[in-house]
Amino acid sequence: MNITTVNYHLVPHCNAKCTFCFATFPGIPKRDQPSFTHASKVLDAISDAGATRVNFAGGEPTLHPQLGELIRHAKRLGLATSIVTNGAKLAGLLEEIEPAELDWVALSVDSASDRVNMASGRSARPGYAAKMRLLASQLKQASIGIKLNTVVFRDNWQENFSYTLDAIRPTRWKVFQALPVIGQNDARLSEFVISSEQFSQYIDRHAEYRPVAEDNEAMTDSYAMIDPLGRCFGNTKGIQIYSAPISQVGLIEGLRSVGFDEQKLTARDGEWEWSQSVEA
Repeated sequence: MNITTVNYHLVPHCNAKCTFCFATFPGIPKRDQPSFTHASKVLDAISDAGATRVNFAGGEPTLHPQLGELIRHAKRLGLATSIVTNGAKLAGLLEEIEPAELDWVALSVDSASDRVNMASGRSARPGYAAKMRLLASQLKQASIGIKLNTVVFRDNWQENFSYTLDAIRPTRWKVFQALPVIGQNDARLSEFVISSEQFSQYIDRHAEYRPVAEDNEAMTDSYAMIDPLGRCFGNTKGIQIYSAPISQVGLIEGLRSVGFDEQKLTARDGEWEWSQSVEA
């Protein structure tokens, strides 16, 4: 098994309460987070397994007080670095690290509408999309690559997202069909589930922006993921399953045990070229 990119869900907690979130980690106390020592050993294991990229996710990764140090440690290991964030403490992180230490930032922006963002739990107050446009400008000034992650769900599938896309101009725009996972978000299915046809309509409406579309089938078993406790996890058959800690079994065996499918990773263009190109 050849793995290049690993998604390390660093913390279980988040400042947002998105109804569609598939990584709520209900079995982990929300304020628990790995120490620098524990997290750095996870990064060591990722590097030892031959991966070349680590993507810090969550929860909300910028809430970890030592994220900057962990990004530096990943760089020392020769890993390309990325984070997925709602911007919670991104401004502070950008002041703490050198721009060259962080290769990419994926901003989570689902809608330009305050009503939609607040109803979905993405934001507790107005102005979320405007804040993300400002952060995108700061990232461009620092020559950090920008991706945009958008979840399509019940309240935004009919939206025209062009204004936000034109303002942020991401190098890569990933668009996800809201994914139900038992035990994570299934208590609120009626608030976010959409049909394949509705998802396709959204993609077709924005075809000129070349969205990288991932429906529920494409997302299942195609991500190499590690949870805050240092275990691989996957969503086989819509249920979150976990490996033993990778400190005991290693990354590759951990991924095998949770059903990770390398062919599905390739099929969804998961091995795209990360070489720096910030000109969208």
